[in-house]
Formats: sequence, structure tokens, C-alpha cells
Amino acid sequence: MIKHDKVIQIIRQEYRLRPLAELVDYYKLFFQGGFGPGHMVHNEQSAREYLKHELLLMEADPVPDDTPFIEDIGWYGQYYRVNLNSVTSGKIGFEEYLYAFIESAWIAPTIDLDQWRKMWTEISRVLYIEIKALKTYDGQKIEIEEAFELESPLFHHSERYREIYHPHYRVIHADFINEIRKESK
Repeated sequence: MIKHDKVIQIIRQEYRLRPLAELVDYYKLFFQGGFGPGHMVHNEQSAREYLKHELLLMEADPVPDDTPFIEDIGWYGQYYRVNLNSVTSGKIGFEEYLYAFIESAWIAPTIDLDQWRKMWTEISRVLYIEIKALKTYDGQKIEIEEAFELESPLFHHSERYREIYHPHYRVIHADFINEIRKESK
């Protein structure tokens, strides 16, 4: 059901970049990598305003300099996290970034909660084997199970993740990545 090699690659990449990530952060990573940003965009205007707002917030909460502009998170779908530093540094134009994000949301697959639950169960087993030192595993595993029971599978990053890594990015489909890469050169 899942591509174990790709899942392991993404787990190791995340652990290398963010060794203090918690289970809910990995959950969010794999959710985004499978289902993209469809749940985030209700209309173009609200997406535009929220993106502008977040860019302003980054002045007080900057992303660490060593954070990659583009990260492959597509273990199931073809998605990437594209850091907002790519906009603030001028490597990607605001309108191009916004367009790629909104279009990615429109083409995102519908979330089949039962299918996702089975996938996550398999992913979490691989994650447990790969990162035995994940101290938050048991407690947050229960939180995630409760969220499935409530049919509310969305999570924010953990507080620790937000404090240490300052995540400011959007999830963008691979169809738009080549265009973004051209823009950033």
C-alpha cells in the first residue's frame, strides 16, 4: 500500500533536517505528502491574504537559513514543501508562488479517511522502527487515533517544532515545481 523506500527516505530527510520533530509533525508531513494543500484553500482571496499575513509574521519569526527552499515530501502523491524564504529572498515571485499553491489545492485528491488511516498505521510502524528515540510516540499516537475517531485528521505542528524550526511554507504539487525552479534561478 505504501512505498516503504520512499517513506524511509522522507523520514530520514526530516530527521536530518529537524531531529526534534515530534510524532504529530511526522503525521502532518505524511498527510501533506499524500493529500497536498486541498484542505487549506477555500478561495483565492483568503489564500492571498493569509499568505501576505504569514510573510509579515516571518519578520519576527524567520525561517532558519539552513532550511531548504524546496523539499520533496511526495511519498504517495507528488508534493513538495516550498519554503516562504523563496519569496522573501526574491527567488520566486509572490504571484507565481500563490498561483502554484492555489492550483495545487484545486488538484489535490479527496481524502479517504479510512484509506489514510490504514496508510498512517503502516507509516507509523516504519517511523517507530526508524526513529526509536521519538519520545512523543505513545502519547501522540493516542491523540492521532482520537482524531481519526472524530473524523478530524488535521494537525498543526507541535509547539516545539514551531519554536525551533519556524515553519513557513506551502505544499505545492510537482506539476508546478519545475516552473518554480525556473523562477528561482
